[in-house]
Amino acid sequence: MFKKHIDFQGPAPLNVWRKVAIGTWSTTKDPSIYGFVDLDATAVLEKIEEYKKRGIRLTPTVVLAKAIAHGIERYPAFNSILRLGKLYQRKTIDVFLQVSVVENGEENLSGAVVREANHKSLETILQELQEKAKRIRTNEDPEFKGIKTRLKHIPSFVIARILDAVSFITHTLNLWSPALGTPRDPFGSAMVTSVGGMGLEYGFAPLVPYSRCPMVLAIGKISDRPVVENGQIVIKPMLPVSVTLDHRLIDGYGCSRILEGLKDYLKNPH
Repeated sequence: MFKKHIDFQGPAPLNVWRKVAIGTWSTTKDPSIYGFVDLDATAVLEKIEEYKKRGIRLTPTVVLAKAIAHGIERYPAFNSILRLGKLYQRKTIDVFLQVSVVENGEENLSGAVVREANHKSLETILQELQEKAKRIRTNEDPEFKGIKTRLKHIPSFVIARILDAVSFITHTLNLWSPALGTPRDPFGSAMVTSVGGMGLEYGFAPLVPYSRCPMVLAIGKISDRPVVENGQIVIKPMLPVSVTLDHRLIDGYGCSRILEGLKDYLKNPH
């Protein structure tokens, strides 16, 4: 009845620092580290305009989802889940994109996970997200509808225990069954959300403990800014990105490797 919840490659070797980090922070509720970066959005806007001419509405969120997948390729050790004091690396790089649904003046968050995002085109990622978002917003997505129905009348303090229990079964034990009432591996390697629609340039999103997802990126509003290039001040469109990370899985070197890959993709998303 039970199946593997996530496909792993097996436990990864741990250096001394990683063991200390794991021992220092016992849960994903407290080891958050934060950072933000302004990225040149010139090529991103060119790509969006290219899609617009074809009648396709490409968003910076989709472009960044593809970019972070490329970034994680540069430092695959980060693409892991902590289980029983060991890091297990995922076989694929999957990115979760959040979808907002407003009902009766209240916002509900769900989303779509794109499997192997590093190997998919922007158009494929966009199509998968649009199809999932449409089903959620029309209340036709069975997973979102089922979870919402089951949790609607359960007190918050009970929900917390349910989420922790399900996370223990699915991530720590790596077991999954339809009987749990949750999708299989629904969150992936990184989460991407947008705060630009609220008019914000920066906004840090929290790690979601039960998801075991070690990275959340929040995209701000693209705006023209003065930047120094070759000793000259020029005006460029800049994309602000705020990042929350699980420090047990990554440090400065890993961050720099992922950022290099992300920047390289954004310079040439064509």
